[in-house]
Amino acid sequence: MTIHPLRVGIIAATIFAALGLSAALLPAGASVIQPSQTIIETPTEFVVTTASGKYVKEGIAAFEKRDYPKSVAMNKASLRLKPKGKTAAAALSNLCASWAMLDEAFRAEAACQAALTIKPNYGPAQSNLERLESKRATE
Repeated sequence: MTIHPLRVGIIAATIFAALGLSAALLPAGASVIQPSQTIIETPTEFVVTTASGKYVKEGIAAFEKRDYPKSVAMNKASLRLKPKGKTAAAALSNLCASWAMLDEAFRAEAACQAALTIKPNYGPAQSNLERLESKRATE
């Protein structure tokens, strides 16, 4: 099945709007991601992923301290810098985990979907989306 690039752009713009972010932040050519990544499993079972960028790293530190509002703020700050590739996907996936911990399921799902729009087989976002669905099922 082939998805038309315009349709992907519309989907991405819709997801970014749901996140309260400008669609202009969607990185051009962000479908390329470096194969090396570090995944941090947290006691919450959500996954946060390291990437280059000060704000992503600060977001992870906040997440590990269970300061989820700060983690959201740091990942949003990272996205405002229009990151590409791994950094964009990581910031969105980490945003998903943070919003999930704040019981913002709609925003969490939108963030994971945005990460998967950038990188369709991005493991951390897929994992967080699965955990979000499991969390919903048990509530």
